[in-house]
Amino acid sequence: MRDERRWSEDWGGSWDEGASRPGERVYGVLSDASEQLRTEFLESDDRRYSSGKCAGCALDLLLAFAEVVSLGGTMRWDARTVGHLLRVWAPGIAKDCGAADAMPTVLAAFVRFVHRREGADPVTSREVAREIHEAVQDGIGTVTWSGRATTDPWLREASLRDAQARDRERLAASVGGPDALAALDAEPLPDEEFVWGGIAEDIRTRVAEHLLLLDEVADEHLDVEHRTAIRRVLARAARAEPEMFRRPTQVLRGAIGIALAVCEANDTIASFRRGANHKVLAGWFGATGAAPDRAASVRHAIGAPSTFGGGYDRSPPALGSADLLISARRAKIIAQRDADANDADANDADANDASETPC
Repeated sequence: MRDERRWSEDWGGSWDEGASRPGERVYGVLSDASEQLRTEFLESDDRRYSSGKCAGCALDLLLAFAEVVSLGGTMRWDARTVGHLLRVWAPGIAKDCGAADAMPTVLAAFVRFVHRREGADPVTSREVAREIHEAVQDGIGTVTWSGRATTDPWLREASLRDAQARDRERLAASVGGPDALAALDAEPLPDEEFVWGGIAEDIRTRVAEHLLLLDEVADEHLDVEHRTAIRRVLARAARAEPEMFRRPTQVLRGAIGIALAVCEANDTIASFRRGANHKVLAGWFGATGAAPDRAASVRHAIGAPSTFGGGYDRSPPALGSADLLISARRAKIIAQRDADANDADANDADANDASETPC
């Protein structure tokens, strides 16, 4: 497609009379019904989501698609139709221009307009938003951004729902699964003795040496809940991975690794914020350096999941079981669980309102 056949930067603006004539379309002549629909859309509030000079071509493309596949009448676009347009039809037709890249933003605005106009089922609208969002995630087309959020609310809502789902998955993994998350309480861990059952005889001496160091640190610098959690992790690691205690390695580093795993999971210490950190924890043992590699080995031994989130929203490395978390940590998880649930309900309500009520 030649550049002179494209729309101007403001895709709701007028044609360049020197390059084309009113009514001429880059993907063929449209029917009177499609031209009328186009006019209504460009005059509506929904067209405010612009993706640049190729947006007009994208609008041509989707209207031509509607005529080819006979989406006349109510034109209630569904997720399957939208998916075919984004993934098959548009990439095949618009190979040499930016119309395919502009399509997700234009399509979201246009289908939103059509759904409002025709009173489509809100469920269908949400399915379409999800399909457009997933197509963009798969690398099909691009989305115009404004500030920190996508310009089209459908895509923004879909993105938020995905982020909320990932957050909830991380919370669930940190306590042992969705059912454990739903039933989570904030009762303090009991003062519990070390459980020797199931620990191999030949490693009991080494395990006892770890236990002595860990109990001393917990008693002096932590509390009873931390001590119980540390004892449980030590016992589970010894039962699941006895080779860890048969290697000719320093007991001190092994004990630091266990304490680090427990304290990180409980957000008692963290390397990315002020306060107690790895260096402080190592100092509790009279050492100069922590043992993050040993902490990782401990987590692997007890089958802990990987739930760490990078960037500014960092999740503590998890142990994968609620009975290894102190009451304060579980209370924070409960608060986040409930806040996420409230946000999800609010987003669903907003989506329903947006689908049913014109702007």
